Amino acid sequence: MQIYADQISFVENKDSEILAAETHIKSLRKARNEGRKVVHISSKRIMSVAKGRYGDDSRQYKVFGGIPLSERAPSIRRSSKAANPQSAISNTP
Repeated sequence: MQIYADQISFVENKDSEILAAETHIKSLRKARNEGRKVVHISSKRIMSVAKGRYGDDSRQYKVFGGIPLSERAPSIRRSSKAANPQSAISNTP
């Protein structure tokens, strides 16, 4: 009977160790996520300064993660008929 009690005690101890480790991991993840937020905010500020100081087509802006104006794809524009299908219908005889 003692062997069985020892086995149960072993498993319970491991469960408590796992719970403590999971709690520690959860706090580490929370700290990491908060750190990522701070880095993201700082990066946005640095990019904004680089864009304002050197322009949005500069090498410095690209270094900090911005896409230079010359490398951006042109926006797709619709024709006026495609934008307003009712006007195309009303003009037909």
